[in-house]
Amino acid sequence: MNYLIGLKSEENDLIEPTSCSFKIYVHGTIARFYVEKQDYQLAIKHYEHALLTGEEEHENNIDDERQITIAKFHCNIGHCYEALEDYRNCLGHYKKSLEFNTLDSLLKANVYFTMASIYENNEQQYNLAIEYYRKSLIIESNDSNEDKNKELNLASLNNSIGWCYCMLNKQNIALEYCQKSIIIYETTNNIANADYLNVCGSLALIYYQINDYDAAWNYCIKSLSIKEILMNNDLCIIGWIYEILGNIYLYNNDKTLAFNCYKHSLDLFRKQDQSNATVNNIKRIKQLLNQFNNSNEPLRKKQKLC
Repeated sequence: MNYLIGLKSEENDLIEPTSCSFKIYVHGTIARFYVEKQDYQLAIKHYEHALLTGEEEHENNIDDERQITIAKFHCNIGHCYEALEDYRNCLGHYKKSLEFNTLDSLLKANVYFTMASIYENNEQQYNLAIEYYRKSLIIESNDSNEDKNKELNLASLNNSIGWCYCMLNKQNIALEYCQKSIIIYETTNNIANADYLNVCGSLALIYYQINDYDAAWNYCIKSLSIKEILMNNDLCIIGWIYEILGNIYLYNNDKTLAFNCYKHSLDLFRKQDQSNATVNNIKRIKQLLNQFNNSNEPLRKKQKLC
């Protein structure tokens, strides 16, 4: 009820003649109300009103303070579009926020990271993801603040870059970045967290792809041990881990263990939201299991993870 009263009051303020600065303030305030209520369409509407007012007021001469405000509005609109899974408009506004070159360094690093994540996870444009992860990594590396999370951010960024190189089949470069990541986690004694599990999973896949099955197996087992400590529910990465283990066991002629690992991997993938990636994972594992059903002897060859 207080929310509705406050919102109505702010909207009424826009009816009376007011200065541009006050209009920007009111539209921004209303937009934040709608963000809190997760009504992102209306939030975007008011952020865009604030943007238009600010740009019209200073069409030919936008001072630094107003540039900062406009850049942040673009960031906020980008966040709303991200929540709506409209990634084209999301990326457009994030890029626009960077054009002003007025964002503080850490906010800029966060924008780069968010853009990279979208390119990686939603667009599968891994070269662009690497480009923006690197931009974020440079800012984080040069930041002089002694933030307790700085090392973890650097480790996570290195792993993300490594994973993207892995998806581009550039395993040697991928290995370099992921090794940097795991060294940070282990030297800072931050092994009991989900990001450490992720980099162990990355290394398991990379070592499998370069035929170092002993190292791949070790990182699979390490991933599962961390998962038990964390009670982690990231079914995707654990599904991949069991698939890699199945491939290794199959290559070493242990058909029973391989079959059990594939079966467990399939069960985990089936518990996920049925995205296109998950459907592809399920299809791939089913094909592996069908090979068992149609073969009297173990299939001693390297399996490909797609």
